[in-house]
Amino acid sequence: MVRLLQEVSRGLVLANYDESEFKQQKLDYLNEVQKFIMEGSYTDVKHKGYLLNNWDKPTKEQYEELGISRSFYYKQRKALDEDLEKMLGTEVVELILKEEFKEVDLILDTLLADYSSERVVIKSVVNRIEKGEHNDKSRYTLEECLNEIALLKKYSNLDLEVLLMNCDMNKLNYLLRLLDAKESDVKSRIRLIETIKQAKEGTFQ
Repeated sequence: MVRLLQEVSRGLVLANYDESEFKQQKLDYLNEVQKFIMEGSYTDVKHKGYLLNNWDKPTKEQYEELGISRSFYYKQRKALDEDLEKMLGTEVVELILKEEFKEVDLILDTLLADYSSERVVIKSVVNRIEKGEHNDKSRYTLEECLNEIALLKKYSNLDLEVLLMNCDMNKLNYLLRLLDAKESDVKSRIRLIETIKQAKEGTFQ
């Protein structure tokens, strides 16, 4: 069974018997979580479609229908559970049933949105980090990563989108042409490059 799907199913039963004013809200949240789980976008597990659509079938029946070994079936299911819990956590159903809706909104709005590394951080920065030497098994608290968080924020696509909204696209296009030497103003190109290198907003060399 897929653990979170089992919890959602149990939660839907409990919510249907709920007589409080929050009954419909609980059902809506649980259905949203269930929809996300069934879409399977959070995992690359080979048999995810079958595992999700048949999660409540007996285990033996599942791996026999798939034509795979029992051990491989459990490996696939474990990977799916882990990928899902990395995205949603393990408490989302409990939070819904306890009416902790602010916490639930935070999970759904933040974790279920497209906040992958390439969505949040400028791609060239992601590529530089991925090509560097690192240990994928390392784990840290966020408090231990303040310098690194500051770097990601500095090169954030999210901040970039806000900044772009406040800029004139014609001027930006001109500056890009200047950088690519597609404009004949050599002095301005040199000044622009020096200004960018200095990273002093609003000043010119």
